[in-house]
Amino acid sequence: MTKSELQQVFEALGQQVTLSKNMLNEVLLWAESQLRDNLENKETFSILEQINTILSLFEHNLNRKNMLIKNTVPAHLEMYMSRDIFCFVIRNIMSNAIKFCHTGGIIRIGIAESERDAFRIFIENQGDEIYESTISNLNNRNSWEYKKIANHTGTGLGVSLCKDLLQRVGGSLKFENSTADVLRVYISLPLAYDDQVPSDEVTE
Repeated sequence: MTKSELQQVFEALGQQVTLSKNMLNEVLLWAESQLRDNLENKETFSILEQINTILSLFEHNLNRKNMLIKNTVPAHLEMYMSRDIFCFVIRNIMSNAIKFCHTGGIIRIGIAESERDAFRIFIENQGDEIYESTISNLNNRNSWEYKKIANHTGTGLGVSLCKDLLQRVGGSLKFENSTADVLRVYISLPLAYDDQVPSDEVTE
């Protein structure tokens, strides 16, 4: 192997180790949430900064599949909640978006139309259309169906843990086929942020 090829291998291994460490931390976070009624450790943080940090973890996979990220989250938006839970959810949904996105496809991240006392982040990817029965299961009961799509590996555990943790803080996940080849996931977070999203910055 050339020096350049060896460097690429070590970079890929480094990212995989980081992702594995994060997955272990996520499982421990969920386990801790089962032992306490209240989820504490709330803090104020930039939504965009956290999303960009998470995207850097997937740089190798994004480059390998020649994917384009279009992130329209406004820089001024802040949240007050558990940073760990926020990153847990975004990281898992982003991981699935990359896994199921077509090579050379586009992944979009943005803020959807706000709801009363809540707002929604969306993550969408270009991929195969998912059966409506699977969408219904994801939204209503059985998140484990996600692992069966296109024979991808994985347990489907991440989506289930995301739904559980969001429910504990009053949030939710919603999956929908935006178009025939676009899956969109809405992450609803019923927490106040400092600035309202201007109407020209809402990307629906």
